[in-house]
Amino acid sequence: MDPEKRIRISVVIITYNSANSLEPLLISLRRQTLLPDEIIVVDGGSRDETVKIAKKFDCKIHIEPVKIRAKARNLGVQVASGEILAFIDSDCIPERDWLENLVRNFHRGENIAGVSGKVLALNKEKLIPRLLDLLSSGKPHYATWNIAYKKKVLEEVNGFDDRLHACEDQALAWKILRKGYKILWAPNAIVYHRHRESLVSFLKQQYEYGKWAVITRRLYGISYYKSLLLLFTLPLLFLFKYLRKISLHPLLPFLLTLSAASYSLGSWRGFLCKLES
Repeated sequence: MDPEKRIRISVVIITYNSANSLEPLLISLRRQTLLPDEIIVVDGGSRDETVKIAKKFDCKIHIEPVKIRAKARNLGVQVASGEILAFIDSDCIPERDWLENLVRNFHRGENIAGVSGKVLALNKEKLIPRLLDLLSSGKPHYATWNIAYKKKVLEEVNGFDDRLHACEDQALAWKILRKGYKILWAPNAIVYHRHRESLVSFLKQQYEYGKWAVITRRLYGISYYKSLLLLFTLPLLFLFKYLRKISLHPLLPFLLTLSAASYSLGSWRGFLCKLES
């Protein structure tokens, strides 16, 4: 991309009953050091004040009873006018220079299709989010709570795979990387996300991730047997891998072990699911 050219930027947010979190996000987007040209809200038919709040901030709003996230994001891609599309979740708050730090990386080469940023816990006063911060806050990712892509590349790979109810962001990244493009990591592009707070909710989430991770890998011809074997090696994992994390927090090995068990159970469920490829 030409660094002298003004790049048009769209921010895409999908919502459903997001009234409690959407307004702080939209306020933060209107205060960015690099302002977006448009904010697109794709709402799945909220029954609260979500749409009313989005209207206050002059967002482009599309109301569709779409319960699959990939379909909702594809609609956002379709209607966006930007050359760069930045994705963020409705329960996130970005730093003021978030967009600027994402977008500047697209000037580093024509083969750069995407840039992802760092995610930290918004609710780190709670135990589980605080533990998750110790593990994942500094690791590159392809999650749509903090990532930007060139629109033309998204169109080239036919966007998100709407057969998937989760892991659609990972599948999208695989499709893009297989085309020979690069997805960069920008740790100074920071977003704060409200992580799951209750143990039950967190473990259900890990179960779903495990299920859809196996389905996704099967659809894209990637080995998933490691995930299936995880359940049978939990004691060894706890002793030889997770126990080392006790230096970060005494409860961290226990959370990791429970998470691994839930993920593996979900993996087996995904293995038994029938989904057309």
